Amino acid sequence: MAGARKREDEPAAVSPARAPCDAEGDEEVLAVGGHGGRQTWLIAAVVGIVAVGGLVAGIGSNRSHHPATQVVPSRSRTTMSSSAPSQTRAPTATSVDIAAACRHPNAIATSSGPNLIGTPNAPSIGPLSFHPDPYGAGYPTRMLIHADRDLTRPVVLRGYRCADHHALRFFYGDPVFLPTPPYTAQQLQATLGSPVAELEAMPAGSDRFVYDFFSSTGQWLIIVTEGSTTLGVLRVDIAHEHEMPTS
Repeated sequence: MAGARKREDEPAAVSPARAPCDAEGDEEVLAVGGHGGRQTWLIAAVVGIVAVGGLVAGIGSNRSHHPATQVVPSRSRTTMSSSAPSQTRAPTATSVDIAAACRHPNAIATSSGPNLIGTPNAPSIGPLSFHPDPYGAGYPTRMLIHADRDLTRPVVLRGYRCADHHALRFFYGDPVFLPTPPYTAQQLQATLGSPVAELEAMPAGSDRFVYDFFSSTGQWLIIVTEGSTTLGVLRVDIAHEHEMPTS
């Protein structure tokens, strides 16, 4: 019994509590932590590579689907600037003051008197002299154009009535293709011939016939141009009508 009491009085032997992080535990934690850290780093690296690859693929896909935003505007501007040709218009009524030209023409021809070819007083513009036949109401007026000198380039004729600047119409060709006159005012002013007559180059001494559709008496202006150059203006004075022969 005494022995029993003695054992009861003796303190119980308590094994010391193991520290949470003893040497063995630390090694285990560090070992686990090391493997886990490398695994985490590898996973992060793979995810990063995949993300970068997806971004690059997305950019390439965007470029392939939208090439116009990269190239087309620049090419379009270059094409427009390089392909736009410069154009020179033939002179029209706006390039010549018709009223002033009617008052001060370079030459004057009449339909009532003879204008002999080769005479000093023949009305001339550049290398050409102009010789109109008598005017008959409702009939085309034939005008002989003579080359006093070589005409080396084509020339263009345009005409206007001085009173109201109404366009004069011409026919350059064989009159057999014209309808039988007399013509109405509508035909003379709007349907017969053309507002432009172009004469080809011709050597000195050559003659050409142009038919003018004068629709009234009075003063008419004919502008002679060569390319973009105005050679001069001819005024045709029609004082009265001539009776035209009937067939």
